[in-house]
Amino acid sequence: MSTVNPGRSDLQPTYYVVPRRRGRLMKLAGWMFFVLGTLAVAGALFANEYGNYALSNPGNDSLDTKQATQVLAPEPKNLPDKPINVLVLGTDDRGSKSGGRSDTLILLRLDFKRSFISQLSFPRDLQVNIPGHGTDKINAAYSSGGTKRAIETVKQLTGEDIQYFFNVDFNAFRRLVNDAGGVFLDVDRHYFNDNS
Repeated sequence: MSTVNPGRSDLQPTYYVVPRRRGRLMKLAGWMFFVLGTLAVAGALFANEYGNYALSNPGNDSLDTKQATQVLAPEPKNLPDKPINVLVLGTDDRGSKSGGRSDTLILLRLDFKRSFISQLSFPRDLQVNIPGHGTDKINAAYSSGGTKRAIETVKQLTGEDIQYFFNVDFNAFRRLVNDAGGVFLDVDRHYFNDNS
């Protein structure tokens, strides 16, 4: 602090000038903006890297995926114009020649105009006409013709176009559990399971 003493007499009051603290506040605000900006850039870079990792799945270049993409309906030019349907498949495919079955089949409908999402789950034992295969359980569509035939079957059954599909097989499920750090199960007692 500095003092200002106008006049020569000791009887005059002494005035104190309080220094302004604006400089400290400006420095604090600058550091806050710097930290928040750094966090925002780091978050954007992380999201970009994670997105590239998710999209770099080798399954995206597989023959099954390329064939399935051929039967998808074109997406609307403007999203709010028309609802979008996404077929979600959960398969027990482990990379074997048989291909497994799609025991989970869910049709998601995204209606942007009404801000509404609905889903229709198909029972795996539902008897349907599978194009190019005949009448069978709906989960046999995947094992008899892959994702393409599953899409064609659901499209024929519902009369709805499908713009996207999402397939989660056992390998993806295992990777998801491992990436999440595992799943803890509290087992209440010892069990014996003979797998012979």
